[in-house]
Amino acid sequence: MPEYFWCAFIGIPLLGIGIQMCKIGYLKPIADYLIEETGGANSIANCIIKGASATESFCIDFGHATNQGANFCSICGTKED
Repeated sequence: MPEYFWCAFIGIPLLGIGIQMCKIGYLKPIADYLIEETGGANSIANCIIKGASATESFCIDFGHATNQGANFCSICGTKED
């Protein structure tokens, strides 16, 4: 039997503990990154949903509220469909 075989009984569990601690340590930065990347889309969608009414439509590009019959966005000038 190899001389340092007993080290495997200590090293392997310590390696597993280290991997779990690394996952826990990076959980917040990963969550912050995901929130930052999807935050803009979510906030625009929430504004559109909260401000929706039967007489308003929204700009395709930026989500500005426009009048129902308007051909162009009154703020950015984007052509409405």
